[in-house]
Amino acid sequence: MLAKSLERFIKWALSAWRDLSLDAKVVALFGIGNWFLLFANHTTVAATHDVPLWQLFPPGADAAFLIACGTLAFAYPLRDRRSRGSFTTRARLTHLAALIATFVIIPTLASIVLRETGKPYTYIHDGALMIEEASRKFLAGMNPYVADYLDTPMFFWPMINNPALYHLTYFPFMFLVSAPFVWFFDHFGFIWDQRYLYLPAYIGTLALIPFLVRDTAQRLAMTAAIALNPQLFPFVVEGRNDFFVLLFLFAGLALLMRLRSRSRRREPPSSTRSSSCPSWPCIWWRRNGRAPCARPSRPSSRRGPPRSSSSRRSCRSW
Repeated sequence: MLAKSLERFIKWALSAWRDLSLDAKVVALFGIGNWFLLFANHTTVAATHDVPLWQLFPPGADAAFLIACGTLAFAYPLRDRRSRGSFTTRARLTHLAALIATFVIIPTLASIVLRETGKPYTYIHDGALMIEEASRKFLAGMNPYVADYLDTPMFFWPMINNPALYHLTYFPFMFLVSAPFVWFFDHFGFIWDQRYLYLPAYIGTLALIPFLVRDTAQRLAMTAAIALNPQLFPFVVEGRNDFFVLLFLFAGLALLMRLRSRSRRREPPSSTRSSSCPSWPCIWWRRNGRAPCARPSRPSSRRGPPRSSSSRRSCRSW
């Protein structure tokens, strides 16, 4: 009896999975899978050790966070299966945006608040902290690659024998981009967090996906797969620069695809070229009222008329 029930459930699940659209399948796979990983696997750096993402919230809010993530993850494929016609593209996009905001953006903002209300070396990755301090040393007229970071909050970051204390491990582009923001925030007494730069880069990367994919379902599916990638989105919360790099890669791909489509639209097809410069027997037959480009049954010894100046120019242009 139990085996038959299990067999019926598996058949129903497979049938329901086949009926889902492409974007619903991807959201179900990444959304529900990440919801299970939230309980233990998806962690972020805290004060002295890594903690699960739900522990960034106070008691009560942590349960609400897990419930909201699970509800949004399960609701998307259910809405697609039950009301596919009324589940419009705008509704799908709104649901996916709410899912991304709940999984990624809200924990990132919570981590920023915990850092600003606590110690400057807590709730942030040491790479982001290093870029902040390298920008300050650059603004102070020091070489970030020569100076050490023993006199910065990096010294208290929870890692023994951290090599980042003695040399900068990033290319100069990172601290050069961050330097104006660091100067502005420090000058006016605000607390700068590198995630103020990385979080918009994450959103900008997702905004570029519609320029890379044409079909609506594929756009939604690719957005969900990248935004909820279990190897990437926890890095946004703790302040790693992966999406800052992906932003420029996606922008370059979108620009190349746009230039390629423009060049294809400007270049006329081969049929247009051949019809704009026909053969001279074809011109002769058209002028004598025959069918266009129809060949005579017998080869004619009569030659066609001389070339006109307009036809010469049209043929030479090709």
